[in-house]
Amino acid sequence: MTRNIKPAQYIEIGVRNASSDLIIFLADDLKCDNKFLDKMYESYNINRSENDVLICLFMKFNKL
Repeated sequence: MTRNIKPAQYIEIGVRNASSDLIIFLADDLKCDNKFLDKMYESYNINRSENDVLICLFMKFNKL
């Protein structure tokens, strides 16, 4: 039996089953610079709390 599961549903399943303190959602074809995760983690560590959500904007073809 094939089910039509949407990407948001996969994210929900992953979040509910995660055993880590930090979760990051990235597109599978996203290309980041070499220090992307380091910069994200550093930003988180500056003022972290249990309810923080860190959001960033991305450039595509020189446009946000």
